[in-house]
Amino acid sequence: MPRISNTFNEEVYAVVELIPHGKVLSYKSVAILAGYPQYARQVGRALKIVSRDRHLPCHRVVNSCGRLVPHWEEQGRLLAREGVVFKSNGLVDMKQCAWRVLDDME
Repeated sequence: MPRISNTFNEEVYAVVELIPHGKVLSYKSVAILAGYPQYARQVGRALKIVSRDRHLPCHRVVNSCGRLVPHWEEQGRLLAREGVVFKSNGLVDMKQCAWRVLDDME
């Protein structure tokens, strides 16, 4: 696998900046939209090292099942404040809250 570059990180950050209030994307969706469909894990790494000064809505990125980042309790509070719906098992309701990018482009 090629070394991840700053270009990759910037592409990821550009996608994350676009996620609308009250919506979420999976790591895989971010990777696809950034042009790196096989790099979902690296999306998580890029988000982990981003400077807080960028004010990216990293809390809007979850895994494909809607699971939040372990040990980051603030993520759930931030999403709830935006109106993101959670199922009874604590996962984000991806059917209701996943950003359907193509729908927004029509």
